[in-house]
Amino acid sequence: MTLDSLHLKTKYSKTQCNIVDDFYTPCMRESIYYDRLSGYFSSGIYLLVWDALQEFINNSGVIRLVCSPELTNEDKEALKEGWMSKTDEILSASLLDTYNQMLESDQPIPAKLLACLVSQDILKIKLAILPVGSLYHDKVGTFRDIDGNVVGFRGAMNETYKGLAPDGNIESIEVFSTCEGERDAERAHEAQASFDEIWNAKVCDVLVYDLPSSVKYKFLEISRTENIPDLLYELKKINNTHKKTTGHYELRKHQDAALKDWHIKGRRGILEHATGSGKTFTAICAIRDSLERGEIPLILVPSTDLVEQWDTELRKFLSEINPVILECDGNNSKWKESITNFSSSNESKNHLLLATIQTASTKDFLNKITDGEHIFFVADEVHRCGSSQYRKVFNIQSGPRLGLSATPRRYRDPEGTDAIYTYFENELAPKYTLEDAIKGNVLTEYEYHPHLVELTSDEQDEWSKLSKSIRKHYAKIKNFSKNPDDIWNNSSLKSLRIKRARILKGAHNKVNLAREVLQEYRYGDKWIVYCDSISQINQLHDVLKHDKELKKQTILQYHSDLDRDERRRILEFFSENTGILLSVRCLDEGIDIPSVSHALILASSKNPREFIQRRGRILRNHPGKTCAYLHDMIITPYDTSNEDIGPSILNSELARAIQFGRWAKNPNCIATLKEIAIKYDINVDEVSEEGYDDEQENI
Repeated sequence: MTLDSLHLKTKYSKTQCNIVDDFYTPCMRESIYYDRLSGYFSSGIYLLVWDALQEFINNSGVIRLVCSPELTNEDKEALKEGWMSKTDEILSASLLDTYNQMLESDQPIPAKLLACLVSQDILKIKLAILPVGSLYHDKVGTFRDIDGNVVGFRGAMNETYKGLAPDGNIESIEVFSTCEGERDAERAHEAQASFDEIWNAKVCDVLVYDLPSSVKYKFLEISRTENIPDLLYELKKINNTHKKTTGHYELRKHQDAALKDWHIKGRRGILEHATGSGKTFTAICAIRDSLERGEIPLILVPSTDLVEQWDTELRKFLSEINPVILECDGNNSKWKESITNFSSSNESKNHLLLATIQTASTKDFLNKITDGEHIFFVADEVHRCGSSQYRKVFNIQSGPRLGLSATPRRYRDPEGTDAIYTYFENELAPKYTLEDAIKGNVLTEYEYHPHLVELTSDEQDEWSKLSKSIRKHYAKIKNFSKNPDDIWNNSSLKSLRIKRARILKGAHNKVNLAREVLQEYRYGDKWIVYCDSISQINQLHDVLKHDKELKKQTILQYHSDLDRDERRRILEFFSENTGILLSVRCLDEGIDIPSVSHALILASSKNPREFIQRRGRILRNHPGKTCAYLHDMIITPYDTSNEDIGPSILNSELARAIQFGRWAKNPNCIATLKEIAIKYDINVDEVSEEGYDDEQENI
């Protein structure tokens, strides 16, 4: 094909079409010469025309570009006076400064490609210097094919991302071709002549220079370690992966940008997006890209329930490639026989590994998996991988890496947090907060209702007794070490603090207050109650079954003591029906029931990660759901004077509550919290959001 085979319009406007797809790309694909006069230039153009550029290069195409460097008026005067000794110095300084900024930016790959194209004479650049106060803005360009056909265009369009992107500045071009009659042919030839005059330095008052030798050397230096096909391939992925649609689902803007940033950062990083904002779908788009490359995705999740949920999502969104998924968890031991061969290659481009972190951290798994650069390591709820028990998974050698979590940092565990960030290397931009998600209608609005729960006298006595022991141990340990981490992580002190925390977790008055709150249940509601333990679930279940009204409602239990099939049946029933679901921690991470309308939190977690996830569970959008309702138990001991070691229970309780209330639909809830703080002489502005990870209870 040649340019005369194209059906071109006389004008293209970004308000009416995509100039790149409709004009720029097809013309470049059919051409062997592309000439352009432009005021500004950035190699960001290659993010948009990667496929056309590849074909253009395959056709031995040559690009000639005239553009203006950024110079001061003093520099322009010096060049005009013909001070040749300073010419190279002035131009080199400007161009190298601009180029180095491109290399150090979030998009270095286009800059590297620019260097390769220039070094291989595919792209030829000349610099046009106009009189002081001017910049070359005659935006003319031409495409020429092997038969000599010419397509010319003029208009306000620069070779920059914003100049070409559909979401960039509103710009338009007029088009004229030698194939469209005498008048258009004349205009096309005039456009070519305009370019040639500048290129050959035949325009009065316009100084034209070749690239300085120092800039060419810089380009050559960069190109020695780069490869044009590889760079074009990477640019293809940057541009296409984040635009990819799967089925009838499209990436939202924050997902789009994060995937693009992941590619830019070498396909390694942590995605910190709010619960319910689509982390799984974002990851599946990256997984699709990985499969196309012949890599093997290894997806780690915290539980067998999430293995099942991920399996469903992968088969849903990757249905056209018929994915072959090897599940590695406690419900399937056959993986041991096949994982070595299964993980060695992916010629069919549809093999995926899906494992729990518990299984993936075992010796069997680590010894049998065929790891290496072909493995794409994906960790859902990546904060779980940082625990001392599970961070062995970071011994798996892999190429690309993607961690997912609303809260990737492990509280009171700097070593675990460091292990996570060392392995995944980068934080991906943009982060996507709860506020962002609610404002963007990704999550629903919510009301927050805190409820005050006081300890019993016996619980307070036990609390005080443990507090005294904690103080004694604290003083003793402090004599031997001044390092705060050594003090905090001391096993004896940690054990005492956990015992004390369990008093709050199992506070007797929680169950009776929960019954009172649940009396707000109305037909059609769907409640999740987060309990601290199976024992607490049983206590509450018994109380509700003896309540005159609540015993008429469907009350379900969901916890880890139930087998997998039973848990699945419970979730399926609850997803399709109304009622009250009593659960323990296993619902914190990833299990998706968007139709939930109410949540009641009995579980007294000091870990921001956990309470953020619990809130996120009920904020997912669902047809007919306009607002969610979150009820929270705030524990208050009688005597706060013993709380002098680390963040106090009250401080942490109020810190959680205030964070919940901050973005709630009912601002009066904050006033109630402030009254509680005043009662106990707590400065609301200074309350800490720190806490320990409940996994420490396993020590």
